[in-house]
Amino acid sequence: MSYPNLDAERARCGMTKDALARYLGVAPKTLYNWEHSTNIPLWALEKLRALFNCTLDYLTVHEDKEEKCER
Repeated sequence: MSYPNLDAERARCGMTKDALARYLGVAPKTLYNWEHSTNIPLWALEKLRALFNCTLDYLTVHEDKEEKCER
């Protein structure tokens, strides 16, 4: 699973994944694990929502590559 809107907003702001991890105060590997396990903590989602000026619903829409292939 991935979070395409999170990646899009990060890119729109010109942030690398390392920079985003620093903003959140976590290691880049932690951010990677959150993104790929769909377990991003609420406190981190709130910080991301404020940074990107968007809703939590927008950020948490995720895409499952297997579902996409079944369509």
